[in-house]
Amino acid sequence: MLLKKLHRACLLLAALAGPPCAAEEIHIATGHGPISQAALSVLREAYRRIGITVHDAATQADLALREANRGEIDGVPARVAGMELRYPNLIRVPVPVVTVDAMAFGNKIPLTLNGWDSLRPYRVGILKGVQYAADGTQGMQVDAFADNTQLFTKLEAEGIDFAIATRIEGVLTMRELRTRKVTMLEPPLGKVVLYHYLHVSRRDLAPKVTASLEAMEKEGRMRHILQQTLARMLAEAPGKKAKSGDR
Repeated sequence: MLLKKLHRACLLLAALAGPPCAAEEIHIATGHGPISQAALSVLREAYRRIGITVHDAATQADLALREANRGEIDGVPARVAGMELRYPNLIRVPVPVVTVDAMAFGNKIPLTLNGWDSLRPYRVGILKGVQYAADGTQGMQVDAFADNTQLFTKLEAEGIDFAIATRIEGVLTMRELRTRKVTMLEPPLGKVVLYHYLHVSRRDLAPKVTASLEAMEKEGRMRHILQQTLARMLAEAPGKKAKSGDR
């Protein structure tokens, strides 16, 4: 009798408690670029450590910030500092997620690079919504493209003189398109430090994910994830693979 009463009491408590709470989730816009995907891999683990599941809300780069600013998605994975000034509903998480080389890619014009101003006399292609490229080419003859495939196809066809992309994006796109005329110019135009941004409605997550990213950085885990993710992308890319010793 006592056991039956205890059982009924447990059932009553369970009913009053209601169903278990669903795990917390966050939706981050990424697009399909390798830098966004690499940053997303880091953020998945950072959020997992604080009990939150990350979902990829794929969208175009030039739309992602506006959608995040309107609160249609929870954030973006990897953008330059200062976006919070242009988009006041966004909060920048202060730990850099990824740092990349900004590179110039050319077709036939020999050019010794000495910073962004080296490109000023030429027609330059950039991606829509990529702020570092827009800032670096301000005042130049610029065409903006929706994705790297369009950008590098135009460069290969000599419709523009130079294209701006990160090192990894350029190499992957050249392999995918099997370009013959396009070359990557050294040295880099500069280093680009990219940060995770959250919509203000998720401001409570900022200190938690900051602490999580700081811990991953100290452990070397962030670098390991980025290297592993980018290496896999290179290995899976179509076209000619780099020979031993190539860098």
